[in-house]
Amino acid sequence: MDEWRSPASPIEMENGDKGRKVEINAMISTLKLDVLELEQKIRAEEAESGIGDPSDAGYSMIAKVMTARRDKLNEKRAALEQWAIHLERLRSAT
Repeated sequence: MDEWRSPASPIEMENGDKGRKVEINAMISTLKLDVLELEQKIRAEEAESGIGDPSDAGYSMIAKVMTARRDKLNEKRAALEQWAIHLERLRSAT
């Protein structure tokens, strides 16, 4: 995937950069799919190990790592969603 760059200013939006919103929405969709895939893998790992409680000392390290990754992806998705809202407000204000 190409490197993501945020729009630097309202001027970019004023100049008709509608493709930016499409790009952000595509990234959000990709992150949602990645999160769903990780959740399935976490459940499978928990089922295989027989331990589904992350606070259990025997909880799978792989499941812990995947959970942390899933949480980071959710944070990124939420930030992009907020940025999309911000861009829409900028567009509406102009």
